[in-house]
Amino acid sequence: MCKQFPLLAKEIKVLMEGQPAIMELFPRLDGDQVVAIEKKLENLRWIDMKRKKKMAVKMAKIRKGLIYKLEGAAILADGNMIH
Repeated sequence: MCKQFPLLAKEIKVLMEGQPAIMELFPRLDGDQVVAIEKKLENLRWIDMKRKKKMAVKMAKIRKGLIYKLEGAAILADGNMIH
């Protein structure tokens, strides 16, 4: 199960921490149900990865703008100190 459905196996392990009887119920799942759940978990994983990538791009833009403003402020501060 772990190799064939790694995301589902991970979720089952998390559920077992709070409810050990879950493992006994797992074999009752139909093969189609298991595949469907694994696909849903995979879709969620991809959505999360895309969200994290977008967030990283936005943060990079913000940091770039911040550096630009800080460099501008440093130049102004240096200019004011000379006069």
